[in-house]
Amino acid sequence: MPAQYLLLTQRSGCPCEVIFYDSDKQTRTVMFSGRRWPARHYLKALRASVGWETVPAYCEKKPSRRGYPAAVVECTDRNL
Repeated sequence: MPAQYLLLTQRSGCPCEVIFYDSDKQTRTVMFSGRRWPARHYLKALRASVGWETVPAYCEKKPSRRGYPAAVVECTDRNL
């Protein structure tokens, strides 16, 4: 994982969150907490803004019924 990145995550029974991780400073900042679709729109708008366009974004995928493990995949505008 890079030194700074955005993560879209949703835990069971918890609201969806957009989190900014900064490994250099050892900080974790929750930038948005709420429903999934507004979180996705917030992340897409954030990535289009000037200061955040170079920060990579990742999406946490849940494990599937077919036995695939949970994974963190890089977000593009298509699969966000």
